Amino acid sequence: MRETMTAVRAHRRGGPQELVVETVALPPLGPDEVLVAVHAVAITFTELEWDESWTHAPVIPGHEFSGVVEATGADVSTAEVGDPVFGLIRFDRQGAAADYVAVPARDISRKPESLSHTETAALPLAGLTAWQGLFDLAKVQPGERVLVLGGGWWCRCVRCAARQTCRGVRRRDGTRSGCLICG
Repeated sequence: MRETMTAVRAHRRGGPQELVVETVALPPLGPDEVLVAVHAVAITFTELEWDESWTHAPVIPGHEFSGVVEATGADVSTAEVGDPVFGLIRFDRQGAAADYVAVPARDISRKPESLSHTETAALPLAGLTAWQGLFDLAKVQPGERVLVLGGGWWCRCVRCAARQTCRGVRRRDGTRSGCLICG
């Protein structure tokens, strides 16, 4: 296995102008972690300004990722080498804008077969936000109807989280309205 990798890093707070590409050591692998070969990463545009991102420096951004398990820690039983996975890394850890990322096995899920790595890397934060909005804040219960104003990944995430069939709402002229009704 390689000892180094390429990573995007920031040495101080700021925007994209602070990002540099560097060769760094491969992240160490803990007993409960997986090493993922990163295929796609999503970077939230303000994350280089967040206090949580600066518990260590320099910072590797990009906490939403998709890739393939390259190695597993001794205590990992939920993932195997070669598994396509995705996840959301806690913001007090190094991100995934690199060739590899070490992440707790509990923080990954199997990549949906119907989505590319790029599409999948865009899911975690939007999915978590949709889940929190539906179930933690709105306290949606089985059998209730939900109107989602918007589209794209929000609707896909709500559909998955609610585990209900969603249908598109169409305008009188037959075009899609960007809304979904679940329930």
